[in-house]
Amino acid sequence: ILQRDFEKEKMEMAKVMEESLQEAEDERAKRDVENSDKKRSAPAEYFQDSSFLRHLGEEVAELLLREGSDAKGDVIALLDFERDCKKWYKGNSR
Repeated sequence: ILQRDFEKEKMEMAKVMEESLQEAEDERAKRDVENSDKKRSAPAEYFQDSSFLRHLGEEVAELLLREGSDAKGDVIALLDFERDCKKWYKGNSR
């Protein structure tokens, strides 16, 4: 009887953990889509913590990130790279 109860609890726990994992993955996918949309529609706001944009100054950053700018895609790629570097650095400095 004890073994059956243990197996039953084990199965229920596995089911709950699977549901929780699925919910977390769904939330992450939703957040990724929202961030991607925000990155394209309001890149200055999305990358507001960027030291690169801060050094460029507000006017130059707005010119580079405005809709129709030839450099917008390249600047966004650079800002993504800067963000990834910051994450890597923070993760490795612990």
